[in-house]
Amino acid sequence: MKKFVLFLILISCATPVQQGPESLFIIFPYTVISEDNEVYLKLKLKTSNPIVVNNIPILFQKEQLLNLPVGKFSCGKSMQVEVKDQRSGKQIFSQVIPEIPCEDSSPIYLGFLSDTHNSYSNQEKLRSVLSKSWEYGKIHFLLHGGDVVHKGGKIEEWEEFFQATSQAVSPSPLISAIGNHEYQSLNLVQGPPPFEKYLTGKSSPWYGHLLTFPQCKILIFNSNFNRLTTTARAEQWIFLERELQRADAEGIPLILLSHHAAFTSNIFKKRRPETQELQVTLVRLLEKYKVPLMLSGDVHLYERSEKNGISYITAGAFAWYRMPSLGGNPYQKFSKSLTATYTWLKVTKRQIVIKTFSSDRTLIDEHLIDMTKQ
Repeated sequence: MKKFVLFLILISCATPVQQGPESLFIIFPYTVISEDNEVYLKLKLKTSNPIVVNNIPILFQKEQLLNLPVGKFSCGKSMQVEVKDQRSGKQIFSQVIPEIPCEDSSPIYLGFLSDTHNSYSNQEKLRSVLSKSWEYGKIHFLLHGGDVVHKGGKIEEWEEFFQATSQAVSPSPLISAIGNHEYQSLNLVQGPPPFEKYLTGKSSPWYGHLLTFPQCKILIFNSNFNRLTTTARAEQWIFLERELQRADAEGIPLILLSHHAAFTSNIFKKRRPETQELQVTLVRLLEKYKVPLMLSGDVHLYERSEKNGISYITAGAFAWYRMPSLGGNPYQKFSKSLTATYTWLKVTKRQIVIKTFSSDRTLIDEHLIDMTKQ
């Protein structure tokens, strides 16, 4: 009986309270985290009726995607996000984002997946996983390894994706790396505007940033080197090494989130220029500054590798094609071919507990990173 009551409490905490009809929203409210731990609320309503967000009146045009700063994460404080219809005063959305513990020995919880792309079957599977994510364990943030949609230059794909999934995503703020498909249908050597519109609050020139918590730092890295200007590319490497050095000096573990993988047994991906540059330049920096974990997507294959004490995890894609482990990887510790995966992480300053599940909620891999032994 106690377990059943606890389950009901967890579900009630995980689900946003929506007291207005769902038909009000074209895109259900969801949150993203940008630089300096700033939280932004994104939503799209069918009407242009004015709303009030956390007691601040908001005017907007009909069917406009709103991007509203709602606060900044600080440890020991939960964050309330409330949306009301200004005319009636009726609450149409409410969400409490759980507090981050101030003690570095108390964990934060992360979810990680990647390569959702865009199709009805992908969205159904993703909704199923996210709606039951609390069965794996609670999470403070959901990390996405990029390739959120298939053709990032097409606004209709972003609209379709978030119309289908934003309610399932909503309980946890979203943090995403930028994938190569986010640039598709855009003939640009710069950041793709749709990615910025739907997945950032504000962005650096290279679309990377750093989040800092007592337990760890999370650095989002743009590995689409051929899409960066020479200046932005150089700035990102300078930014990366500076933050790795700072985290090492402070004794705070850093988790790197990148779309492209440093190591893979996907025969079609392992010799790509992005992979080669990561192996030549990035891996050296990760080892120099004792970074415990890198999370990546792109290869459509779940794989856990380890080299010189650094763990590398690539997510099994939610896309319609998933890859087998055929290309060989000398650092591979575990792989699961042809499987969409969701990874749950429990992070403290001293340990990272990792559990990976298939989309049918079967536990397929477990791993412990003990930073005290590095």
